Amino acid sequence: MAFHDTTLSAEIVDRAQAMTARLGRIEFYDRLLAGTLDRDGYAAWLVQMHKYVRYSETVARGLADAMAGRDPADPIAASLREYAEWEYMEEAAHDDLILKDLSVLWGTSVREAFGRVESTAKAPSIAAWEAGLDLLLQSYPEAVAGVALALETVAAGICDRIHANMLATGSVSEAPDALRFVHAHRAEVEDEHRSHAACQVDLVEDPAVRGAIFAFACGALTLFEGLGFFLDEVQREPLLAA
Repeated sequence: MAFHDTTLSAEIVDRAQAMTARLGRIEFYDRLLAGTLDRDGYAAWLVQMHKYVRYSETVARGLADAMAGRDPADPIAASLREYAEWEYMEEAAHDDLILKDLSVLWGTSVREAFGRVESTAKAPSIAAWEAGLDLLLQSYPEAVAGVALALETVAAGICDRIHANMLATGSVSEAPDALRFVHAHRAEVEDEHRSHAACQVDLVEDPAVRGAIFAFACGALTLFEGLGFFLDEVQREPLLAA
């Protein structure tokens, strides 16, 4: 055990909760959580989330395929494969939910919304995530469970607040019809997801793989925090230029 008196999964959850608590220090996230972002700000967040979430099914399938190639008598590989197949089904089409939300916000078709997403530059943290996918899936596929645990912990901590506060403030008039994505990641759903992920993380015994799980989970948290910093800078840019 690498940490005193705690499991690897508990350490990842603790770090995810600590990062979530810091989000309010970034003005963009503070406004998102308070439900005071305007339509453009909320849409900007959804656009970047789509650029990340579109890979959720890919990484779950990658974990399942990698474990299918392991010794069929290995109980850890069998458990991870079953988990990955379940996670794949759970995450299916969440990127489409974002496009539907954006189509409402922008008053466009889903296809047109996708085109606008594609034409928008990705945050540097999203680019870093894309660059690391090959390493993750080819060398340390088990780390997918750690990434899921980290980000599902974050989702459980923020999505209910975003949903409730956007409805309460009315800062985005389309909000009642543009909250599919955050509703799909409400705490009652994500708590089940992270419970499954935590079990898989703590099954792994190989020290190198455990190190990868920890590193990629922490990287995912940095990705999420960095995304907020990027959006805050972008949102401020017009004001600074004025």
